[in-house]
Amino acid sequence: MPKDTSKPHLPAKSWIVAIVAILVLSINFVVTQLGGEPLPESLTGTAKEVATTSILELGGDSETHELTATQVPQVTEAPTTRPTPTSDTDTTPTAAPATVEDGIWEGVDADFPLYVLALSWQPAFCETRPDKEECFTQTEGRFDATNFVLHGLWPDDGDRDFNDTVYCAVSQGLVQQDKDGDWCDMPDMGLSGAVETDLFVLMPGATSCLHDHEWIKHGTCSELTPEAYYALSNHLTALFSRSDFNAYVAERIGAEVQRNDLLDRFEAEFGPGSDQYLSLQCDDVAGTSMLTELYITLRQDIDAEHSFGELFPDRDIRPQGSCPRVFWIDEVGLGN
Repeated sequence: MPKDTSKPHLPAKSWIVAIVAILVLSINFVVTQLGGEPLPESLTGTAKEVATTSILELGGDSETHELTATQVPQVTEAPTTRPTPTSDTDTTPTAAPATVEDGIWEGVDADFPLYVLALSWQPAFCETRPDKEECFTQTEGRFDATNFVLHGLWPDDGDRDFNDTVYCAVSQGLVQQDKDGDWCDMPDMGLSGAVETDLFVLMPGATSCLHDHEWIKHGTCSELTPEAYYALSNHLTALFSRSDFNAYVAERIGAEVQRNDLLDRFEAEFGPGSDQYLSLQCDDVAGTSMLTELYITLRQDIDAEHSFGELFPDRDIRPQGSCPRVFWIDEVGLGN
């Protein structure tokens, strides 16, 4: 006789108990975030056990069902209205959101000559930060599985020291809050829906409030408003995602590549000498060198109509990459 694989249904009483347990956990989280005294551990421990047991019962036989990492945060984390990276493969951000005027960042008389566009290869980054929500929820169909995504856009005075043009007109209190990693309690930037929606696709780390940190540390030195700064950041990231270089890396997911091959590909697409504006950054993950990031030097006066290859400065830049001769292009899945 075929085994009955249908999932059990919790009785109404069990549903009520499960909901109450989740409410207790949510209240405790909010109270502690506001600096109040946490609820008694005996109460929260019982609530957590009840909520987890309910999830197991909904998923099937509690003796054989394994609780996945993506289930736990649904119980333990407070509700949020922030957008999250979409897993819909049909949702591809545009170079500039349709509801945001093209080039709203243009015409700024900035006193710095360059930007450094830092783009992450998220699967490899996540090997080093597996506890982050944007990492344990990453899927093969999500934008950041096959495209470089935004880490930050950094004003640069040309000396390649990315920490000397930071925290412009920021109070010492906010600087310390940023350095403490308390990013999600930063002042609201008031981003429009269009910019924020694209940002949470192009910068998965925004789920962990990376965009708040990047604005306080780097964006405040851009002489742009938060809206213009992230409209520009979105534009550049989306523009690069349509490059042949991005496609070349994506085609080699789960394989080794040579440093010189990537530099040659970049130069072949963007013109002779353009490889000097690209720095390849690698990290060692369990003995394997993985590509985790690109640093791309761009000029400050960026026109919305320019192709990516027209954005490089008219000066010599010495690359400062950290990748060895051969390294790995990581695929989605922690520990792969």
